[in-house]
Amino acid sequence: SAICIAPVTLANAGILDKKKATVFRSEVKAIKRKGAIYTGKVVEVDGNIITAEGPQAAEEFGKTIINLLLKKIED
Repeated sequence: SAICIAPVTLANAGILDKKKATVFRSEVKAIKRKGAIYTGKVVEVDGNIITAEGPQAAEEFGKTIINLLLKKIED
């Protein structure tokens, strides 16, 4: 998982190639260049990858992580 500009690190590592993702507006081109599918959502989930746009997304980002972890425990 990554928030704000941190999704660029995932993209640079090849983790976001052909994956839906979001990132802080200034870094959209950077993740797209590395093959990410930018959605523009505040929080995006693609498989086990969770990305969020920026500081204002922190609460939703955290809740998304918790909800997905709880779902894994229930499964």
